[in-house]
Amino acid sequence: MGYEDFVHSVIIKHKWRQFCAHPAEVVVPVVSIDEDTINQFYGLDDVEDLHTEYAANASAEWLENVCVADTTWTVSTQGKLTIPRANLTPQCKVWYHFLKTRLMPSTHIQTVSKDRVLLLDSIISGWPIDVGKIIFQGLGACAANKCGSLWFPSLITSLCANSGVPMFDTEE
Repeated sequence: MGYEDFVHSVIIKHKWRQFCAHPAEVVVPVVSIDEDTINQFYGLDDVEDLHTEYAANASAEWLENVCVADTTWTVSTQGKLTIPRANLTPQCKVWYHFLKTRLMPSTHIQTVSKDRVLLLDSIISGWPIDVGKIIFQGLGACAANKCGSLWFPSLITSLCANSGVPMFDTEE
């Protein structure tokens, strides 16, 4: 018995004909996830992103804009600058809740990172912000850090559906 006959006989014996058959060609839709696509999805205008430039050249002034008097930075165990959430002004606490649930997800309840303080200041100051850029960077950071949870699941699911990725009734 030749090699091909032997392989064929094992397949027949186990009733694996369909299991061992070459899979049909699968056409996978391409799902575009980039800054522009995200902005389009949310109906956001293209803006000149002044937040990024502002964040790179930030001064101590932004801490005064979002925090109660005499707030100072603390250094986290990872060496990152943070402030206690309790030190945000009441108006900023409202926007911080939006920011940490919709724009820059965070599981930290008691502390606010420097990046989030800067974004919070840009939001309340009215600086133009490229939301798609922030979300796209967040997706990249989530994927790179294997953070344990998926950020922006509704966005990803909707972009997949819009691109023709099949959805099944059994999927959650």
